[in-house]
Amino acid sequence: MKKIWLLLLLSSLTGMAQQFSWSEEPTAVQDESAFQISRFFTGRLFVVKTKYNMETFNKDVFVDILDPRDDFEKDTMNLSVEQPLMGLNMSTLLEIFPLTDRDYVFFQSEFDRNTKSTTLSWLKANMDTGKKSKLEAITSMPGKNAVNPGNMFVAQSPGKTHYAVLKEPSYDKKVNQKITFALLDKNYKVLKEKEYEFPFSSKQSGNHEMFVSDAGIVYLVKEIDLPKMKPYKSVYIWNPATDAVTEQTLKLDNDWQIHQIKGNFNNDEFYLYGLYTDAGSRNFQFRASFNGSSGVTSLGIMVAKFGTDGLKKYMMLNDTGRISDLNIKDFVPAGDKTWALLDRLNANGKRRPLNQTNMQIIYDYTYTDQGIEIGMIDNATGKLDWRNSIKVDRPATVNDNGNLHSYMYFIGNDGIDIIYNQYQGQNLSQLPVLKRYSKSGQLTGTTNIPGMLPQKYSLDTSMAVKMPDGKYIVRAKLGNSRAVYGFLNF
Repeated sequence: MKKIWLLLLLSSLTGMAQQFSWSEEPTAVQDESAFQISRFFTGRLFVVKTKYNMETFNKDVFVDILDPRDDFEKDTMNLSVEQPLMGLNMSTLLEIFPLTDRDYVFFQSEFDRNTKSTTLSWLKANMDTGKKSKLEAITSMPGKNAVNPGNMFVAQSPGKTHYAVLKEPSYDKKVNQKITFALLDKNYKVLKEKEYEFPFSSKQSGNHEMFVSDAGIVYLVKEIDLPKMKPYKSVYIWNPATDAVTEQTLKLDNDWQIHQIKGNFNNDEFYLYGLYTDAGSRNFQFRASFNGSSGVTSLGIMVAKFGTDGLKKYMMLNDTGRISDLNIKDFVPAGDKTWALLDRLNANGKRRPLNQTNMQIIYDYTYTDQGIEIGMIDNATGKLDWRNSIKVDRPATVNDNGNLHSYMYFIGNDGIDIIYNQYQGQNLSQLPVLKRYSKSGQLTGTTNIPGMLPQKYSLDTSMAVKMPDGKYIVRAKLGNSRAVYGFLNF
């Protein structure tokens, strides 16, 4: 196995040598535009990519498998729902979740025209062999027809002990919307169900996102669009132990709106983080972004905390001033604090003219980036203890998932290291810059890292996969079609 070895001594930051090694042979990169991508390592690197397919009205699943013992030689598997030669498979893939080792659970729904009902089923898929188990039914709900069958949504608890199912009935703007919650155990058996009626119709019911704790408490964050009011969000909490559904409003004063959210569990307490704005549109990205912000100017960071019993403890608004294109990257618990990791990555999609794409629906995505925002939140109060900004100046990129924008981060007991790219000119590698912040927000060091990359390649800041020996698998890209993989060793 051939490698290019590069050694960097950054003792001023970490007191340790950082060693990078890169594969000599490049790997072809297929189009990753707008894919949701997750990665894990168990002997080999597994890259799981999902994307909605507008031609099959289904979700595609592809798995790239790269072997570091064989110069990152790559195999690719297609684990999408198999389509017939004529027509479409009516079984729709809803969600996939990791289990243990290389196994995932797939949840699929299918509408039966004869019984006019939709059945939710599950199967287990192995990301290494591609083998799938037989579909097994879980629960069902009535629907009007194949065009308006209703919807089902599934969430997995952090410890994979429970799953929550939301049954959303067929669209009907004339009556109040009735939903059904279902709680599943780790074997996908229904433990309990609960029907709940909202005081509004399907027409006034907007986007939502669902979370479930390892104790089985379900949180549904829902957007509500009532007449003569600006849209707002509420959290509906179902506690199966009491069978009660309670509402905790997230409606803000001055008609401000929460335009992006992310939920985390920490010791079975639920933390909901959000960005809020005074913009007048409701066409916001509702959940934490995978590929960039929705181009909204934010006013601050919202933090809401719910106890292990589901009761709200506080809701805190942290004023940051006006920041354009602010985007949630992650919120990472660290003891009694939480790292707030944000960027200013903006993704703008534009559809190509159909006469240029043989009538296929194809979008081009342009990515721009204005900076990095890092802070620390006190879990006891939800207050933002400190926030630091880093301004970056990079040209826009197209259809690369923003891989050269944003930053990668490494959290330790005493602080955080971040690595981001600094533009140096056309046809040149971007210069990686390493900064370190203490837990109190002090910048303790900045170091440019020259000579780290193969010529003309730039560091892909979207991936750093930790291995059992403490090394990280990283990637560098040349354009949108070629990449080299390697190791980062602290």
